[in-house]
Amino acid sequence: AVFVPYQNDDFIPQGVTNSFEDNQLDPASDGMVYISLYHKPQTGQTGLKKSIIVELNPLNNHKVRRCFRLNGYLRTAHNGGIAFKNNKIYVSSIYKIEAYEIPPYENGSEKYIDLYSDSENLYSVDCQSSFVTYFNDTLWVGEYRTSTESIPYLLGYPMSESGTVLTSQDAVVYRLPRRSQGVAWRILEEKKYLYISQSNGGNNYGKIYRCLTSGLSIGEEPVIDTVFNIPSGAEDLSFNQYGDLLTVSESGANYFHDSWATFYPFYYSIPDSIINKTSNNSLGVTSLPYAPVNDYEMLVSPNPTNNSLNISYRLDYWS
Repeated sequence: AVFVPYQNDDFIPQGVTNSFEDNQLDPASDGMVYISLYHKPQTGQTGLKKSIIVELNPLNNHKVRRCFRLNGYLRTAHNGGIAFKNNKIYVSSIYKIEAYEIPPYENGSEKYIDLYSDSENLYSVDCQSSFVTYFNDTLWVGEYRTSTESIPYLLGYPMSESGTVLTSQDAVVYRLPRRSQGVAWRILEEKKYLYISQSNGGNNYGKIYRCLTSGLSIGEEPVIDTVFNIPSGAEDLSFNQYGDLLTVSESGANYFHDSWATFYPFYYSIPDSIINKTSNNSLGVTSLPYAPVNDYEMLVSPNPTNNSLNISYRLDYWS
């Protein structure tokens, strides 16, 4: 896990994706992790600065490689979710999807880059578009709804090989649980599963629901196969090339301030060996308060300072 960069600059993490969300990507490619953040200072105002997408290099200790500033229709939007397909980042917010082309990386290139879009890369969708993910030629757009709002849905729009979202074609529609924050698809033992992250607010644990496709419908809430308990604040979801589930936790900018001290903004992953077991019951934490600890090594990786710090220290055990 790493601290999310730029959260001390009043940016709040929301969406996460990675290059290998596009299953047609060359497996030998250097896959990047992308996190979307929108600007919101402690005064509560939004739209004062452009939203950003941060490119992290997992092969280099998740250091920030580039930071992209959005300059399209959704330039200052909430951007609750992002997806990756054909070297484009798909940003979702306010009933819209907007695609931004990611420029090729060259050694010595600028760290801060402006991204632009146009009307051909802006799509209107039939849901709130709180989050988005890509899977097998389909862009899946979902809604976050509370108990006082209308029923939330997940809509799957077909995509062309070039990455065009075919919104004129009929979408596949599934009902979602309320307070859903992100989804990701996975095939296990020839069965297709949908993973759904759900927020419970504040310091309460978040949850990830795993559901078989056969348990999804437009009329009923998903039939839940497995529930994973995770730290509070989890948002968007994305699987990498190893089957690890990536997520990012939302928190108020400047998390150290008293009025925002609910939880901390981390990017982290849940290993394939845990999240994709078909016999799992729950993902939790076991505490052994009386176990002796002689050596402990902690790696502080590397954001927001973009450097690594290894701290090794000894704890003596007293009976």
